[in-house]
Amino acid sequence: MNQCLRCQRPLEQPEAPKPDQVGGFVLVGDEPASVHGLLTHDWTEGGQSKYYEKDKYIQRLRDLLHTDYFQFGNVSLCGTCLHRPLSDEIRHQNTFEELCNDQYKKGLKILSAELENLFLQEYEEQEVELDKQLYEVHEEISKLLEEHRKLKEEEKLVDAEKVELSLEREKFWEEFSRERHLRDTLEQEGIFIKEETERIRQSLIALDVPSRVYDDVFFFSFPENEPIGSINGLRLGLLSFSDPDWSEVNAALGHLTLFIATIQGWLREHEKELGTGWKGSALSTYRIHCRGSYSFLENRLDSKEGQLPLHNHTSTAITGWLPSWVSSEPVFSKAVCTLVSCLGEIWKWITTKYPKFFENSSGESFSIEGDKVKKESIVLGKKTVIHCVSVKFHSSSYGNWSLAMKLILNISAQVMAWFQHQQEILKQ
Repeated sequence: MNQCLRCQRPLEQPEAPKPDQVGGFVLVGDEPASVHGLLTHDWTEGGQSKYYEKDKYIQRLRDLLHTDYFQFGNVSLCGTCLHRPLSDEIRHQNTFEELCNDQYKKGLKILSAELENLFLQEYEEQEVELDKQLYEVHEEISKLLEEHRKLKEEEKLVDAEKVELSLEREKFWEEFSRERHLRDTLEQEGIFIKEETERIRQSLIALDVPSRVYDDVFFFSFPENEPIGSINGLRLGLLSFSDPDWSEVNAALGHLTLFIATIQGWLREHEKELGTGWKGSALSTYRIHCRGSYSFLENRLDSKEGQLPLHNHTSTAITGWLPSWVSSEPVFSKAVCTLVSCLGEIWKWITTKYPKFFENSSGESFSIEGDKVKKESIVLGKKTVIHCVSVKFHSSSYGNWSLAMKLILNISAQVMAWFQHQQEILKQ
């Protein structure tokens, strides 16, 4: 009976040896290894790789030593003696593993704590950043809402303006339609007037009768046997303080004023054909205002002079002196003198430029010099003054002033004749 060589305990008959236990050798991987060599080999050399290799071999032996008998070379040992060094090695290995596990757990715990702190720090930083971004987003949303509100208000204003523009457009088109209708109507009326004018012109041509309209508008009368002349049936002069009445005299002056203004306007209109020499200082300085019985003159250059009235309402006899209580007569005299000066400038120009037209078979000539009106007789080239009277009302007698006005009417009639003659020439 076999006994343990160490403790002398009888050894039980072992079962048939396993392939990896034959001859005291074990199979490590594909290579056989001696169990004694495994137990006695110094595994401290080689570093970590040797340690894991030894651990693998010991684990292999732990699986193989499952009985009390194991043949170690040619020596037989019981399971207790055989396991003691192996148990010590396994216990040492377990202690090392526990130490490694403890160190691993501590390191893992420290690493976990650091990772947790790092994660918390990063989380807090991210949370702060997210809060900041969220605040900026809220601010941006607030701005966008405010802009949206403003846009809504502007949209309302635009809508209101659109409504106003629509109303204005409708109003404009209504007015445009009305104006266009009025224009079409005026065009039709204009066409009708042109046709009617042409018809009348053709009728006048067919009649071949010269129209002397101004003879009907301005009719001058100055009989030799009467002391007062007239214009359009209105006497321009005085026989006494009440004959004729001042209303008739003022109306006659109004007609004379209208005649002079008419001649002045016609000359201005035909300056290209006739020239501009007719305009003297009086016509250049004073503007003629035709107001009927209340006509007046106005100084263009001196507004302080005021109006010069061509009407008077005094019934005091003229005896060569001026009563102190009469204030309108000097102004009236100046107005009449200025009006006669305007006529004198026109008369002088046309008699100088058209002398043949004014050749008088009776040998009489008329001239205006300042406030004096002259009527002269020319016999064999010798001039004889027949009349020389002043148009100043306040310094003349009734007879002299009436004679002066009669001579003025005579001159006006001759201007009228020249005026109508020139119209006929221009028409040709």
